[in-house]
Amino acid sequence: MNGNRPNFWIAVCGTPLCVLLAMAGGWAQSSAPKAPAASAGPKLAEEEFKNIQALKGIPADQVIPSMQFIAASLGVECEFCHVAHANEKDDKKPKVTARRRMRILPRRACERKGRQEAQSHRAQDDRHDDGDQ
Repeated sequence: MNGNRPNFWIAVCGTPLCVLLAMAGGWAQSSAPKAPAASAGPKLAEEEFKNIQALKGIPADQVIPSMQFIAASLGVECEFCHVAHANEKDDKKPKVTARRRMRILPRRACERKGRQEAQSHRAQDDRHDDGDQ
């Protein structure tokens, strides 16, 4: 029985010591200083994801919520446009179509806004002309 006593104390003291060392190692890794970011602002979509085209320039943390909004608005799942587990691939026609539309719509919105502003200015000019007479 005396021969087992040293093994018992090794087990009793060694187990908590191992747990303590593992916790200390995990704490040391989590509190290690991080490398400074290359830029002061948030990471952009094209820096985080592969093959970003239509959403270039937006913060990377907004890509997934934006894509979820688009999918919900269209009533489709991600796989409608994206190849499963390979989102960077351009193998599906709806993805190519969506990109094309995302490029066209802002331009059309600007053109429409420009026409509306021009019409508004013309209407204001007409009102001023009527008031001067």
